[in-house]
Amino acid sequence: NSLEHKDYAACKAEMDPEVRTFLRIVVQAGHGSTALESILMSSPKIATLCSSEMWQCEGHKLLESMGHGLAEDEIDTDFMLSTYSKFWDLDRSVLLDKKTKNMEHLDQQDALLLKTGPPAAMRQHGIKRIETAYVIMYKPLCLWPMSSDLQELVRSNAESY
Repeated sequence: NSLEHKDYAACKAEMDPEVRTFLRIVVQAGHGSTALESILMSSPKIATLCSSEMWQCEGHKLLESMGHGLAEDEIDTDFMLSTYSKFWDLDRSVLLDKKTKNMEHLDQQDALLLKTGPPAAMRQHGIKRIETAYVIMYKPLCLWPMSSDLQELVRSNAESY
């Protein structure tokens, strides 16, 4: 099973009530993910994980707080989405997650979603299909000196950068 690239908008003005778009902000820490998340979450169509009261509304922090959050836990899309569903407003058409860790497993997650569909918690809410979409962003190296937060991140964990 391969994922095909479709050249269309990730979200339509009118969404099918049985479909949700799983929108993931894929940005390395320190590259503006929180600013982007703040802009996106201003939409009334976007559900966030903020009701979990986790740092920056990040899903991986939520999983870590439950003793999970390793890459393998995030590959298990049923577990991850069942957990997130407790905090997302499932009546909203776009379900947001900010991804700053374990980004290398997104293709495996997408393949599992295509194969297994939504978890039971979402199906009980009338959701029959999940589509995935991404916003990918980075901060060019030439701008790093302007960010004291990013400079500190690089000093504390140089191997990641």
